Amino acid sequence: MGGPVQDILIGREVSDRGLPEIGCPWRRLWIAAAASLMLFLGTAVAAVPDEPESDDVKGSAQSVEAEEPGDPSEPAGTEDEEETKDGKEWNYHLGGALRFNAFHKSWDEENKDKLGEFDFDTLMANADVSYGGVDLSLQYRFYNGYNMLHHGYFGYRFKQGTEIHVGVSRKPFGILPYASHNWFFDITYYLGMEDDYDAGIKVLVPHPKLDLQFAFYKNDEGSYTGDSLDSARYSYDVVRTSESESAGLGIVGATGNQEINQFNARVAYPLNHGDRSRTEIGASGEWGQLYNSTTKQNGDHWAAALHVNGSYGR
Repeated sequence: MGGPVQDILIGREVSDRGLPEIGCPWRRLWIAAAASLMLFLGTAVAAVPDEPESDDVKGSAQSVEAEEPGDPSEPAGTEDEEETKDGKEWNYHLGGALRFNAFHKSWDEENKDKLGEFDFDTLMANADVSYGGVDLSLQYRFYNGYNMLHHGYFGYRFKQGTEIHVGVSRKPFGILPYASHNWFFDITYYLGMEDDYDAGIKVLVPHPKLDLQFAFYKNDEGSYTGDSLDSARYSYDVVRTSESESAGLGIVGATGNQEINQFNARVAYPLNHGDRSRTEIGASGEWGQLYNSTTKQNGDHWAAALHVNGSYGR
């Protein structure tokens, strides 16, 4: 990163229990044995789409939900198709999930005395609607003490296959939809480089052999309802802090850095090895600015990555 910016804080809101479900600027490492109980809303009805849904479902830092088709951790919902008089089809998928956590913390004497705790974790609702070449996709989430828009965008699919998404969408960078292949997040997630959503325009370009995605994000997805100044959000971003929040981190004074004018590009080459194995090789780049509301000046940041993602025999 370069330019005249203050201390960089990457954050998401933290619950009153202190667990990093929607994390905060760097805090202590934690280990929690968590069992997630899922209650899904709705059952599948009517026709199943020709292709699996691409809607991502990734929960709090205690539990990462898989995105493979047919995985029981996906929000359940209703799917339907209706043909209109002009020959175009309405397609929609409505769903959601309700999750609770049972957890035992060996370092917390009160928790040990109670023999653990059982608490609300997440309530989410999502909708995906398409008519002809026009799409609408959104998801909203409620956590313990805060809530936020996970993603929400309008899309348009041209006849030649190009797609444009306008709104809050996942930035094209690295392994998609995310690189965490187990119940724990990778470090890239906490750095804001994985499963990160921002506000702007994304373009998906068709190619016979490559997966091409480009984006311009005017700013991050914003902060919603919570106790912090700027961290009530799903993604980890560079955020502003109040004086009291900074003091808890050993920083004197408030910080005012904000993500603006960010460009992303991602190129991936998929290889299939039979029906049950595949490999993807790719490269990603990012460049953007950081505006500081205190100094009234801009800095910049950049990132680059190479990735290989393989799935064999499953």
